[in-house]
Amino acid sequence: MAIRNYIQPPRRRSGPTTFQSVLVWSALAVAILIQISYPLLNGNALRVITFATVLSASLAMALHALLTYGRKYAINYLLITLSFAFTIEQIGLHTGWPFGYYKYDQSLGLAIAGVPLIVPFAWTMLAHPLLIAARRINPRWSAVIGGFGLMAWDLFLDPQMVRDGRWSWANPDPYIPFMPEIPASNALGWFLSGILL
Repeated sequence: MAIRNYIQPPRRRSGPTTFQSVLVWSALAVAILIQISYPLLNGNALRVITFATVLSASLAMALHALLTYGRKYAINYLLITLSFAFTIEQIGLHTGWPFGYYKYDQSLGLAIAGVPLIVPFAWTMLAHPLLIAARRINPRWSAVIGGFGLMAWDLFLDPQMVRDGRWSWANPDPYIPFMPEIPASNALGWFLSGILL
């Protein structure tokens, strides 16, 4: 997501209507409530919750993008993020760069060339809010801050997903401290991918 494509002021009107704000907050609340149940479940129920969390959070972010920044921004954000995520995941899965050699489990559903279709939506649920946060922290360094944000999110996510068998690495050495199942190259890969996105 090039910064020049995303320096778009909020809509000229006073902002989202009350109904639109309630809609966005409701979608976000559903995503949070679904995610709260994650540690309480296992088996197929956990798989369903995983999908529901990703899709509801993606919907909440897409709604926020649309209602706050307009249709052009929302379409660009979704197209760029989904295509970038699918492409970098294909590269990573088939070359080992930049995340290390890994594979996804079939429990993540329908896949194209090994990349489950749900995975790019996981990128969309984070790209928009991280872009906003990074630009507020420091517009000049927003790409680096956004890359750090995506890396931090992945450091939170990976141990859970590996434990639940959603994906795994062929060789995690050298690994991230206190995370022996996750290679250090994965953290660097997320940081660099985040900057590029």
